[in-house]
Order: sequence, then C-alpha cells, then structure tokens
Amino acid sequence: MKLTDRVFWTLTTLIVLLVLIVAVSTTVHLVALVSTRTPQPPTVAQNEALYGEFSKGLPAFERAELFKALTEANLNGYSAQQRYDQARLLVAARTWLRYTGMLLGCILMTIGLIYSMLQLRKYDSTLEADSQLVKLKLVSASPGLILVVIAVLLIMTAMVSNSPVTIVETTPAGGQNQVAQ
Repeated sequence: MKLTDRVFWTLTTLIVLLVLIVAVSTTVHLVALVSTRTPQPPTVAQNEALYGEFSKGLPAFERAELFKALTEANLNGYSAQQRYDQARLLVAARTWLRYTGMLLGCILMTIGLIYSMLQLRKYDSTLEADSQLVKLKLVSASPGLILVVIAVLLIMTAMVSNSPVTIVETTPAGGQNQVAQ
C-alpha cells in the first residue's frame, strides 16, 4: 500500500493536532488545580471576634494566654494545610510530567510507525550515543525505526523516573515525624 506524500502529511498533522489538543486540555486542568489556593490564615481581628466569647469573665492575663494558645492552634492548622496543599501540587506536577513524556513518546512512535509502514526511505538515518562505558550506533534505511527507538526511550524514562514527595511534620519539642510519602 503506497500513499502519497500529501495523504501522509495530512494524517501526521491530524494525529499531532489531536494529541496537542489533549495535551493542552490536560495542561489547562493542571493550571486550574495550581491556581486554587488555600485560604489565608486568620487575622488577629478574626481571632478576637471568634474567641472573644470564650474569654468573657477571665482576667486579662488568662485571656491573653487563651488567645495565644488559640492563635497558635489556628496557625499550626493553617501551616499543616499549606504543607499538604504543596504536596498535592507536587504530585500533580509529577503526574503531568510523566503524562507529557508518555504523550510525546506516543506521538513520536505513531509518526515513526507511519514512516515505517509507508516505507519512506529516501535517505539513511543514524542514531549515535557515546559514553565512557558504552558506544551505540544505529544505522537504518528507515527514519521511522529511529523515531520508534527514541519514543521507546522517552516512554521508558517517563515511566521509570521517580521523584518522591514527602511530608514531614515538626513537633513543638523539635522532633520530626514523616507523615506521608
């Protein structure tokens, strides 16, 4: 089956556009997730209004201590909420990076397979990689094979890469507890 160059480029363009639409919609979703922010910490006026009824009838010193303890509790709760919010964003960004690597790999693999199936062999293609331990050279008459190899490496890298997200809670006594990973 031999298709013309025009049909080939039309198919390739449609595949790339479809994948780009999916990638852009996923990116918009991630940006919407990042833009949702946690509320600001309570202000002193809000704390006084909220806890003023609890402190009626108490001496000034005890009111100040109660207000201090309640404010510390509010701020500790707010800082814990911020830590978990940041961890949520880091997990979302890690997932997006893996998804993008997989998506780009699938695009390259699809284009490479189309090249190979249509037998587009106008020139030889070469892929070389050198390091201290290994020297790799792949010469092929099909540029599609080179694209497939690059796509497989990209997908493998996206799947194997690991960047853990760890939340560490600090206690007032100075100890640390690893809560989530």
